[in-house]
Amino acid sequence: LLEAVYPQSFSVDECASGMWRFRSWLPVMSEGTTDAGSICFPAPELGSAVGLDDLWLSFSGYWPERGGACPTGSFKDLEVAPTLQRLLECGSPGVVVATAGNTGRSFAHFGGVVDYPVVVVVAEQHLPRIWRPGSPQAASTVVVALRDADYGNATEWAGRLADRIGWQL
Repeated sequence: LLEAVYPQSFSVDECASGMWRFRSWLPVMSEGTTDAGSICFPAPELGSAVGLDDLWLSFSGYWPERGGACPTGSFKDLEVAPTLQRLLECGSPGVVVATAGNTGRSFAHFGGVVDYPVVVVVAEQHLPRIWRPGSPQAASTVVVALRDADYGNATEWAGRLADRIGWQL
């Protein structure tokens, strides 16, 4: 079985916000300028209804009133924020992403927030899923829609493009 072994014990940085509170276990050197985070909260009424004494729920989405900080509404925001921070720290010139929706939407959003070059490759049928919350597409993001294609075609095309231009896939 795969086992994760970390060089230091788990710690929470209470001065940081969102996922950056757990930076000691993220593959980054420093806290990024973007933020995403899920929330956990007790649900005693639901717990009682299903026979559990201490039920907690985890929410990964957009619910600002409760602290849900995934602006695209997807848990993929939790992946993309530290991934972009890592790419910036490693000096990668840009990233090419194949997607059917959530991943591309998150990369388009967070790439635009930090003005990092992102190419999103998507089958045309999934194009309506690629949107950026609150504003038009950022100048640093290009969306390529493949006609008469599926996710497999998008993945293949994105890999060839990343190899050709020397960006991270």
